[in-house]
Amino acid sequence: MLTREVRGLVDEKYQDDIDVVTHAFGAAVYGWAKSTLLCALITGVASWLCFLILGIPYSVVLGFLCGILYFVPYIGPMVSCAIVAIIALFVSPLVCLISIVVNMVINNVIGNIIYTAQTLSNGTWRVVGVSFVQDIITDSLREIAQLLGAAAIAIVAATLAVSVLFSNVWR
Repeated sequence: MLTREVRGLVDEKYQDDIDVVTHAFGAAVYGWAKSTLLCALITGVASWLCFLILGIPYSVVLGFLCGILYFVPYIGPMVSCAIVAIIALFVSPLVCLISIVVNMVINNVIGNIIYTAQTLSNGTWRVVGVSFVQDIITDSLREIAQLLGAAAIAIVAATLAVSVLFSNVWR
């Protein structure tokens, strides 16, 4: 359908070129959609199983949420990790910490191994090199640093807020 619409916009001598370009574009979009949908499904199911094992309530809903938020690049996995951590905090602080680590591992393994293993041009599978282990470690360390930085900022902000509050109360 895309080929027919685009062919009507160009001159007759470029019709063959348009066919090649629109076919390549369609194959790339199809490969991206297929691999992203597969990764979202695997993320949701893996998250659900891990949350179920950890005893986190609403594990099915949280797994579904993790799968849906996989479609939002960069922000989606962080938001789903935060939501799961808040709910897991009601179970215990240890389960909360474990759920954060599990969520980061799942998203890094899915994003660096499965998603990068599928080429976007023709949808076939290829072998991933050894560098994916380095990517997983780097991404995990980056996310841990972001979480620690956010926690440090929260501690400083809470300390300032309490000091300002008590300085105004004691006057």
